[in-house]
Amino acid sequence: MRQMACAAWLAEMAVAHGVRPETLRVASADASFRRYLRVDTQSGASLIVMDAPPDKENCEPFVKVAQLMKVAGLNAPQVLAWQQAQGFMLLTDLGDHTMMSAID
Repeated sequence: MRQMACAAWLAEMAVAHGVRPETLRVASADASFRRYLRVDTQSGASLIVMDAPPDKENCEPFVKVAQLMKVAGLNAPQVLAWQQAQGFMLLTDLGDHTMMSAID
Protein backbone atom coordinates (compact mmCIF):
# COMPACT_ATOMS: atom_id res chain seq x y z
CA MET A 1 0.00 0.00 0.00
CA ARG A 2 2.76 2.52 0.92
CA GLN A 3 4.69 1.53 -2.18
CA MET A 4 1.70 2.39 -4.38
CA ALA A 5 1.15 5.68 -2.54
CA CYS A 6 4.83 6.56 -2.94
CA ALA A 7 4.73 5.72 -6.66
CA ALA A 8 1.68 7.97 -7.15
CA TRP A 9 3.35 10.82 -5.27
CA LEU A 10 6.58 10.39 -7.26
CA ALA A 11 4.58 10.61 -10.48
CA GLU A 12 3.43 14.05 -9.31
CA MET A 13 7.04 14.99 -8.49
CA ALA A 14 8.07 14.01 -12.03
CA VAL A 15 6.39 17.13 -13.35
CA ALA A 16 7.34 19.54 -10.57
CA HIS A 17 10.94 18.36 -9.97
CA GLY A 18 11.88 16.31 -13.02
CA VAL A 19 12.25 13.04 -11.13
CA ARG A 20 12.38 9.76 -13.02
CA PRO A 21 10.31 7.38 -10.83
CA GLU A 22 11.60 4.29 -12.65
CA THR A 23 15.09 4.94 -11.17
CA LEU A 24 13.93 4.73 -7.52
CA ARG A 25 16.30 2.62 -5.40
CA VAL A 26 17.36 2.22 -1.77
CA ALA A 27 19.78 4.91 -0.60
CA SER A 28 20.21 4.03 3.08
CA ALA A 29 18.39 2.83 6.15
CA ASP A 30 18.41 3.75 9.79
CA ALA A 31 17.05 2.24 12.99
CA SER A 32 13.66 3.91 12.68
CA PHE A 33 10.60 3.42 10.52
CA ARG A 34 12.01 5.87 7.93
CA ARG A 35 13.33 4.70 4.57
CA TYR A 36 15.60 6.72 2.31
CA LEU A 37 15.46 6.16 -1.42
CA ARG A 38 17.43 7.76 -4.23
CA VAL A 39 15.81 8.83 -7.49
CA ASP A 40 17.41 10.31 -10.60
CA THR A 41 16.21 13.47 -12.29
CA GLN A 42 15.89 14.42 -15.94
CA SER A 43 18.96 16.66 -15.54
CA GLY A 44 21.15 13.75 -14.42
CA ALA A 45 21.25 14.70 -10.75
CA SER A 46 19.72 12.64 -7.97
CA LEU A 47 17.35 13.45 -5.12
CA ILE A 48 16.41 11.65 -1.93
CA VAL A 49 12.92 10.41 -1.12
CA MET A 50 12.21 10.04 2.59
CA ASP A 51 9.39 7.64 3.37
CA ALA A 52 8.35 8.24 6.98
CA PRO A 53 4.95 6.79 7.90
CA PRO A 54 3.21 9.65 9.75
CA ASP A 55 1.67 7.31 12.33
CA LYS A 56 5.19 6.24 13.34
CA GLU A 57 7.42 9.26 12.55
CA ASN A 58 7.02 12.99 13.14
CA CYS A 59 8.93 14.84 10.39
CA GLU A 60 8.29 18.36 11.66
CA PRO A 61 11.49 18.40 13.77
CA PHE A 62 13.49 17.20 10.72
CA VAL A 63 12.11 20.05 8.60
CA LYS A 64 12.76 22.64 11.32
CA VAL A 65 16.33 21.46 11.97
CA ALA A 66 17.11 21.36 8.23
CA GLN A 67 15.92 24.96 7.94
CA LEU A 68 17.96 26.04 10.98
CA MET A 69 21.08 24.34 9.62
CA LYS A 70 20.66 26.05 6.26
CA VAL A 71 20.25 29.46 7.92
CA ALA A 72 23.42 28.75 9.93
CA GLY A 73 25.31 28.06 6.69
CA LEU A 74 25.65 24.33 7.29
CA ASN A 75 25.32 21.70 4.62
CA ALA A 76 21.89 20.14 5.18
CA PRO A 77 19.36 18.60 2.84
CA GLN A 78 16.87 21.05 1.42
CA VAL A 79 13.23 19.99 1.63
CA LEU A 80 11.93 20.38 -1.93
CA ALA A 81 8.49 18.85 -1.35
CA TRP A 82 6.66 17.39 1.63
CA GLN A 83 3.48 15.35 1.47
CA GLN A 84 2.92 15.58 5.21
CA ALA A 85 -0.34 13.57 5.32
CA GLN A 86 1.35 10.50 3.83
CA GLY A 87 4.86 11.08 5.14
CA PHE A 88 6.76 11.48 1.87
CA MET A 89 9.49 14.06 1.45
CA LEU A 90 11.72 14.99 -1.49
CA LEU A 91 15.16 16.22 -0.44
CA THR A 92 18.34 17.36 -2.08
CA ASP A 93 20.93 14.59 -2.25
CA LEU A 94 24.10 15.21 -0.25
CA GLY A 95 25.73 12.12 -1.74
CA ASP A 96 26.60 8.74 -0.31
CA HIS A 97 29.91 9.63 1.35
CA THR A 98 29.20 9.15 5.06
CA MET A 99 30.85 10.80 8.03
CA MET A 100 32.23 7.43 9.15
CA SER A 101 33.85 6.80 5.77
CA ALA A 102 35.43 10.28 5.93
CA ILE A 103 36.78 9.59 9.42
CA ASP A 104 38.16 6.19 8.43
